Amino acid sequence: MIDVLTIQRLSELQTKHIVSIGDASDDVPLTSEEKALLDSAEGRVVLIYLSGPMMFGVSKAIAREQNAIQDQKAIVLDLHDVPLIDTTVSLAIENFIKDSVESERLVFVVKPQSQAKRSLERLGVFEIIPGTHMCENRRDALSKALMTIPSDD
Repeated sequence: MIDVLTIQRLSELQTKHIVSIGDASDDVPLTSEEKALLDSAEGRVVLIYLSGPMMFGVSKAIAREQNAIQDQKAIVLDLHDVPLIDTTVSLAIENFIKDSVESERLVFVVKPQSQAKRSLERLGVFEIIPGTHMCENRRDALSKALMTIPSDD
């Protein structure tokens, strides 16, 4: 019983480290340039920021983020502050990216730290999107998303 409660509490804590924003927000520490880029997207780009170790409990939260995306043309999935990803979360991220691509959304990924990156590479997650959509930092990912998405004209 204690293990189940511990797992549930850990999952709740990890879920708080998944933030989705469509314009500049205080929920994610953005530089002024990143805020300007996100604001200039006028809702066509959504930033999904994950941080901290990601274990199986957050898989449902990742799926919820997918369901919450409506009219955005591009997604920036920022994994830079994720040091560890287990297989269940790697599969959830893979499904998230596949579903987004199948829904004709552009996906840009800010590369995670080394262990998390290796976990995703083993599953071939980064092969789902063009190599040019892999970015070293959030600013580059937001810039590429803005340059690539079609205008609403």
